[in-house]
Amino acid sequence: MEIECTVRDWGNSLGITIPKEIARKAQIKSGEKIKIEIKKREGLQAIYGILKKKGVHVDGQKMKDELREEWNW
Repeated sequence: MEIECTVRDWGNSLGITIPKEIARKAQIKSGEKIKIEIKKREGLQAIYGILKKKGVHVDGQKMKDELREEWNW
């Protein structure tokens, strides 16, 4: 099962929250040990972040609209 979540500060660590519905489907219970494969999400957000750091102004909505048009969404 693959889900997407947001990493947040949790004291001196980082943490994620598994939505209750997902935990129920995967039969995960509090205190159980699980394995998590970590993959950093790439895509438009990563590209937008890189351009923003370099001082390039990007109209995010325009970029999404152009990509949707190109992909026929």
